[in-house]
Amino acid sequence: MTNKYRKKNKNKSLKTNTNLTKKSFDLNNVSIKFYSLKYKNTNIIPKTQIINYMISNFNDFLNYKNLCDALDTYSLNFDECFVIQPDDFPIGLRKNDINLTLKMNPKTSLDKLIAYCFYIKQPDIFKHQQNQILEILKYQIGKDVGRDERNINGKLYNQNYYQKNSKDNYQIADLYYQNIIDYLYKINKNINLNNVNKIALLSCQNVYGLITDLITIQINKILEPELNTVFRPNKFINIEINPNELSMEFNFKSQLLITRDGGGLDPEYPCGNIEFIFFVDILNNVYELKKFYIDYDIDKCGPDIVTSNESQSESQNKNLDTSFKLNLKPQIVVPAAALTAGIIATPILLTTLGGKIKKRNKTIKKHKKNK
Repeated sequence: MTNKYRKKNKNKSLKTNTNLTKKSFDLNNVSIKFYSLKYKNTNIIPKTQIINYMISNFNDFLNYKNLCDALDTYSLNFDECFVIQPDDFPIGLRKNDINLTLKMNPKTSLDKLIAYCFYIKQPDIFKHQQNQILEILKYQIGKDVGRDERNINGKLYNQNYYQKNSKDNYQIADLYYQNIIDYLYKINKNINLNNVNKIALLSCQNVYGLITDLITIQINKILEPELNTVFRPNKFINIEINPNELSMEFNFKSQLLITRDGGGLDPEYPCGNIEFIFFVDILNNVYELKKFYIDYDIDKCGPDIVTSNESQSESQNKNLDTSFKLNLKPQIVVPAAALTAGIIATPILLTTLGGKIKKRNKTIKKHKKNK
């Protein structure tokens, strides 16, 4: 991503105003024109508290990651983000449905969760100098905002809107920042750019990526030894900005593909569903899963199995076996073994299965040394 970003930025006329990162501003209380005057048509975003947190805590994350490597475990778990009860996720059931509301685990603050979305999904960002970090983040915000759909107070802002009004990812980011600022100005003449930064960072695809990774891992735990992946998801974001609320709601629906008895993932036999609403209250710095629904039936994760109780001749059984293998269409069935390196080979998997998600960075890794 970084090399591609540098190549595209090579001939840009945008300039970085390094003085912006040195001067002291109260970025939690600025005028409506401040962003436009100081950051528009530059290639950086404001360096507020959330950006400082992400930069200053990255080395601690790396140290913790190294510890996770040694212990062969994950650097972030589902139950570190959400409070779950022992009976919320029954283990070992071949058929089940789960319907929960899960509150935030105070162990993982909103700032930490935002930071981990980038630490885990794009760690190389923080191996650069400060201004380069701000530049890459702005580029990424513009890139993701420009290809997704979201509603702000019920008004749709989609790809067509941003392509019509902007020329590149930096300008898309500027337009998005200004849109948020304009909505905020209607309820408060003083703009808190730290909150604007949080909305912008949360608008990156890293958020959906991390949350779905955490959920995939959690579902794998209850399905063990089976594995799962989302299949052809639908998602959209609602942002509410009013005198009493500053929030983001991430809506996600998808079918589930699940292995059956150690076999492969067959896209012709989705055998589960997942739906969640991840809600972020930016004013109060809290988040939750307002809705978390899963249903699955492992026995439906493939074609019907012919049992020995059925009266058929040996030759008929052979024919059925042949038909069974043909129906599986092995060219599109993904072996379960292919999912064990890392957590799940989502980009390759979704490409193979014809999923609608564009190729993205690797999922959250079970930090394990290559052998």
